[in-house]
Amino acid sequence: MKVSSIQFGANGDRIYSRDACIEDLNRIANAIKNTHPAPFDYINENDFNHVLQSQILELNDQNTLRDFHWIARKLIATIGCGHTALNGQNEERKIPDSLHFPLDARFVGDQLFIAKYNATYPDLKAGAEILSINGQSSKSMLYSMMQRVSSDGLNDAFPRFYINREVDFFIESHFKVPTQYTLRLADNGTKVISAGVAHSSSAAHGIGNDSLLSFDIDHDHDVAIMTIRSFNYYRQNFKEFQSYVDKSMESLRQHKTNNLIIDIRGNGGGDPNCANHLMRYISNQPYQYFDKKNMGYPDLKKEILPFENAYQGETYMIIDGGCGSTSGHLASLVKYNKTATLVGQTSGATYKCHDNSANITLPNTQLNLHIARHTFQTAVEGMTMSEGVIPDLLISKPIEDWSNGSDSVLDSIYQIIKR
Repeated sequence: MKVSSIQFGANGDRIYSRDACIEDLNRIANAIKNTHPAPFDYINENDFNHVLQSQILELNDQNTLRDFHWIARKLIATIGCGHTALNGQNEERKIPDSLHFPLDARFVGDQLFIAKYNATYPDLKAGAEILSINGQSSKSMLYSMMQRVSSDGLNDAFPRFYINREVDFFIESHFKVPTQYTLRLADNGTKVISAGVAHSSSAAHGIGNDSLLSFDIDHDHDVAIMTIRSFNYYRQNFKEFQSYVDKSMESLRQHKTNNLIIDIRGNGGGDPNCANHLMRYISNQPYQYFDKKNMGYPDLKKEILPFENAYQGETYMIIDGGCGSTSGHLASLVKYNKTATLVGQTSGATYKCHDNSANITLPNTQLNLHIARHTFQTAVEGMTMSEGVIPDLLISKPIEDWSNGSDSVLDSIYQIIKR
């Protein structure tokens, strides 16, 4: 580490010179050009270089790690790759407890709402819409923030999901960590609030069940709910996932349950073998998982047969903007092969992504650039790589789901089954 380029500010923050930050930004740009398999699918090289120069102009003579991280994110996000991002050790996110955005707020569409009551500001009710903060409309704030989130194909579903997961961080960073915020509310009121201790937030994904793997049967409604929040079960851990799916499917058979809901909301991906193992249980016809052009996974590029004891009932799969990487692959296969009814919001990833990533440590800030090196796409046709998988039943999530823990998507599926 180039210790000579590092100073410390009054609050103990490490401070980096403009030259040190420029060197690291150029390192990012060169790594993307020379390592990524498709850096200019969504932006041409001239425009990429223009963004690089515009971000350099945003640098100060002295910059905190948080400053640099926020500036670099915009450059990285331009290439439309959810697996290429800047990682650190959370120091780039640290601020004093007294400087957090104090409200639990969430974006619904392009609107910003207060999600939870805060005793410090009793007149700010849950469900109240915030039209602007510090003179900037909520919509313009959101679209500026979305430019700082890496996502496959510049698909906006994942940035929206990700920003809602960390609203306080994005609002703080967008306004360069102010000491107070002026809110303009939909009821024509204006409220000035002070930065303070971080709020006690509603569920990170706005989903009631946050277990990674769970399975329940609702015998009264003849419905089973299989929750899968991650496919991150590689190598020796794969047996844990395999056992979970096998036992769940055996329970379905024993109880003769006619409706299965598979909930993969917020599932950022993992081992494609996990998704394939699940796919074999819910498919009613042979399929091919990966396109033959992919590297590796030879068994997933052949014709794959469903299990002989594959599930025969009605299957619904819930997706949202948090479905990344392998979850996007699975959603694309399910839709293409008509394996299940997709319900919810557009997935954060689609049939094509880039991974087999490498980590490059930046010479001055010591942040890690996680950069994809190969392309992986499923064996589907007729889908657009610049957008996520659109569900068969598109159901938006209202602010009430954040405020009171309700689940509009799950309730809608129950109503469909009831009919």
